[in-house]
Amino acid sequence: MAKITRHVHLYLGTYWRFTRVIALTGSILVYYPDLNENISNLSTETAKPLNWDTAYQTLKTHYPDKQDSWRLETSKDKHCIPARYYNQKKTVEHAFAPLMVWLSLDGKHILREEVWGNYFVTWIYNVHFSLLAGNTGTIVIGYVVIGSLILLISGLYAWRPKKRLG
Repeated sequence: MAKITRHVHLYLGTYWRFTRVIALTGSILVYYPDLNENISNLSTETAKPLNWDTAYQTLKTHYPDKQDSWRLETSKDKHCIPARYYNQKKTVEHAFAPLMVWLSLDGKHILREEVWGNYFVTWIYNVHFSLLAGNTGTIVIGYVVIGSLILLISGLYAWRPKKRLG
């Protein structure tokens, strides 16, 4: 059993290349909020109370064709009001590609507009989540996770202290 376990561990460790991509992109995503704010060149206003009603009205006025619900968020340092619109008709072929909009703190001005996956941090997220291969990539990632667990367990089993005779 120990010999088989070592062979499984050696095989998976040698040929399991996807884990490097997942580990690297996951390491970058730890800093997702900071990278996203640094790239966006958003407003320098801070510490004002957020005006959610005005932000929502600005979105409804600026995007009259997007009448479904918006998801309004708050940023860590409160430099802006991020908003997401999930029901994009022009990106319906993508598994996940909402419209991302950043508004000023008073909610009156749109500071930035991007589609998910079209800017660095979200592209890295898509690589991490699906290897840029949609649903097929997500399934592959699932198998990579299962293989990584087998690699970990087989490594622990091969590493365990041996029983001494006598």
